[in-house]
Amino acid sequence: MNILRKTLSKKTKAIYYPDSDQTYFHDEKLGLIGRRKGTDIATRFFGLETIAQESICKNSSLLDLGCAEGLISYEFFKKGITKVHGFDIQNKSIKFANKLFADTNIDFYFSQADISKWENLENNHKILELQYDIVLFLGIYHHILKISGEEIANQILSKSLIKTKKYFAIRTNTEFPKSLVLDLGFISIKNDIIKYDEFNTGKLYIFKRES
Repeated sequence: MNILRKTLSKKTKAIYYPDSDQTYFHDEKLGLIGRRKGTDIATRFFGLETIAQESICKNSSLLDLGCAEGLISYEFFKKGITKVHGFDIQNKSIKFANKLFADTNIDFYFSQADISKWENLENNHKILELQYDIVLFLGIYHHILKISGEEIANQILSKSLIKTKKYFAIRTNTEFPKSLVLDLGFISIKNDIIKYDEFNTGKLYIFKRES
């Protein structure tokens, strides 16, 4: 098991690092060549329509952890989000996200950061708010788990949940402690949403804060 984790960690680090020249999303019209099939916005956005609605997004704030090139954040912007803060480990992705939002009239901030190092994230980005109406935690839990281990992965999950005022969305291709989410005052509103499983998109879970 330890050998497998080390192997996966090496592979993950080889793909995800600050100066990588490989984009995450695939959209030829935008000049993005994703690292594999299934990284088009339609596939990755599937299921998030549950909370990407004007009734939820209007005049709301969004924290996108692992934002990649900002395409998912942009879909929420189109539904009325007025503040977006996003972080990703890759500089190239962040540059594109800032360019994507440059012509919008909303409060946005995208910056490079290693989300697995939460203390550094908060110390280096004072713009972070205490809470956001919506927090996206898409496709990063399993990467933190592989590289940093279960304890760190669950700590980052917990920190992200504490930042959530209303809705929390997580997509992962591995198990995560749902009891931790529920213990922090959330209820599940969408479970195991999955599409195009051959692309290993992972399952999407959406939670709503009750207390």
